[in-house]
Amino acid sequence: MVSSGDIEYIETKKIKKGITKLDSSFTRLSDWIFDKYGVRPLNCYYDILTHNKRPRLQIIFEFYKDLKLFKADNGIFPDSTRQEEIKGIFGTMFEGQKEYLSDNLYVIFSAFEPIAKKRPMEKLKPKI
Repeated sequence: MVSSGDIEYIETKKIKKGITKLDSSFTRLSDWIFDKYGVRPLNCYYDILTHNKRPRLQIIFEFYKDLKLFKADNGIFPDSTRQEEIKGIFGTMFEGQKEYLSDNLYVIFSAFEPIAKKRPMEKLKPKI
C-alpha cells in the first residue's frame, strides 16, 4: 500500500469507516497477530502480484507506531523473522485452500495512518 489510490487503501478505509469489516477469512490470522504481538491489524489484504504471479499478504496496521514493531532494526525493511512467522501461520491456517496460496508467499507490513494524513496534502498541491 503506497498511495490513497491503491485498492488495499480504499478497502482498508472502508473498514476504518465501519462500512465493511475485515474479511472473515483473516479473522483467525488477525487474532493470532494480536495474541502474539499485542497489536491488531486493521486489514489483511491478499493478492497475486501480476508481474511474477507470486502470492502477497499485506498486513495493514492503523498506526505507524504499530507498524514499527514489524520493521527490522534499520527501520526500513520488514523484520524477516516476523515475516517468516506470519508466512508459517498463514500456511497452516490456509493449508489445502486453493483460494489462498502460501508457497513463496511474500508478506509485507504497512500502515494506514501515514497515507491517510498525506492524502489531504495531495489535494492541495497545484496542478501543473
